Amino acid sequence: METNEAKEVAGFNCPKCGAPGITLQTALCPNCHVLFKAAKDIPFDPRTEISADARHIASRIVTHLWILFVLLPVILGLLYALLRSR
Repeated sequence: METNEAKEVAGFNCPKCGAPGITLQTALCPNCHVLFKAAKDIPFDPRTEISADARHIASRIVTHLWILFVLLPVILGLLYALLRSR
């Protein structure tokens, strides 16, 4: 039984000698021992790139955490100081 990664690269041959069985992990031809970029056929590499959706969600989370832990205590502190001084 093949893994998902093996299914993705099934039929991927070495561009130099044509040997089959090149994987995304090794990117090394077993016959000619040449390293090359095997992930050029896959436009999104989840190991090194962050999707636009993930960036958007992360920015929203950071914004809300900043409001909760920085802005809200400052505003509450100012209101407390103003009401206490009267």
